[in-house]
Amino acid sequence: MLSPKDTFVFADVADRTVYVYGKEATHNSGYAYMGEVTAIHSHQYNDEVWAYDEEGHWQPCIVPGCPNPNEDYVGYVFHWGGNATCHTAGTCGQCGAEYYAEHDFSVPDYHYVDEMKCATYCANCDEMGSWSYHTGGVSDCQHKAVCEICHHEYGELAPCAGGTATCTAKAVCATCGEEYGELLPHNYNIENGYKSADGHANTCSCGAHETPVAHTPDRAEATETEPIKCTVCGYIITPATGHVTHTPKNEWTSDQTHHWHECAGCAGQQLEKSAHTDTDTNGKCDVCGADVPVPPPAHTHDHGSEWKTDEGEHWNECACGDKANKAAHTDSNNDGKCDTCEYQMSTTPDNPNNTPDNPNNTPDDPSDDKDGLGAGAIVGIVIGSVAVAGVGGFALFWFVIKKKSFADLIAVFKKK
Repeated sequence: MLSPKDTFVFADVADRTVYVYGKEATHNSGYAYMGEVTAIHSHQYNDEVWAYDEEGHWQPCIVPGCPNPNEDYVGYVFHWGGNATCHTAGTCGQCGAEYYAEHDFSVPDYHYVDEMKCATYCANCDEMGSWSYHTGGVSDCQHKAVCEICHHEYGELAPCAGGTATCTAKAVCATCGEEYGELLPHNYNIENGYKSADGHANTCSCGAHETPVAHTPDRAEATETEPIKCTVCGYIITPATGHVTHTPKNEWTSDQTHHWHECAGCAGQQLEKSAHTDTDTNGKCDVCGADVPVPPPAHTHDHGSEWKTDEGEHWNECACGDKANKAAHTDSNNDGKCDTCEYQMSTTPDNPNNTPDNPNNTPDDPSDDKDGLGAGAIVGIVIGSVAVAGVGGFALFWFVIKKKSFADLIAVFKKK
């Protein structure tokens, strides 16, 4: 650093500048220019002279040659007056400069700007104030997230979520209830769960199976009792043939009505089955010797010679109730008894002639009638009545006038 003895100055009064020269340590014989200093002066101000910017005005130094008249100023005041707003210029009432009023960001509410941010706005114009990225809120498949600053939806809908997919059904969203996503792949974890004629394969719990693999037979041919099986999965490739040729046993098997030979090679097969026969009625089947019931001898009716009767008929009767020789009573000799069985046909058992019309028990005379007419006369009257008066006239005569019955008429003709 140079000491005062190593420097000298040169002053220029006209431009109020002092030039400084100093002796450098490396130059013992000379001085070098070190710079200049503006002379110090006392600032002066004028109440009518104003400097200003967009927001206010001030009084600058008015001393001529003041290198920085706006550095040392007095009376900085914000513009005022002139009805200025944030979007309409006004004239400052002191310095005369045109100016705009500051924006009014006193309302702190943030408003949605776009999908990324929200901001405050001037209360008097659309000038944006402070801004922020959207933040907070939770979205789902039906609603976007809501910004916790501006309370407006933003961003994208979230994908469906919740539920569990399987190999047969997609997952069901816990929010909207719709299927979404993809099916899960099959899990073929059931060994040889599929068995069919085309082979065997591992299966999924849903029933789907892998491509079948051909069976491996355990023998060349099936027998009556052993099928051909796959050695891997046990599937019956060819069933056992079963019993094909039945060979009857020598002894007979029987029940109450039939006999048969059982098969020597299998159970339950009845061969040569037929009903028992007992032609000699000895109580043994003629074929198998089994006991069989002996039928009772055939019944032969014995009607005998005794007559059974009722008022109109007679017959012979077997002890079993069967009836034979059944016929109506007849009395051709008019003795009051049936000619065949002697059934008493008269009302007086002791004497068939003892009737109300014959109180003296005298036999009927064919030529006599209680009215004095013989049988021949009566027959003639009958024939004549029918010829002259017709059947109606005869009936009037016989049944009304004579008061006779149809049996009396029959008896007359028998006597004739």
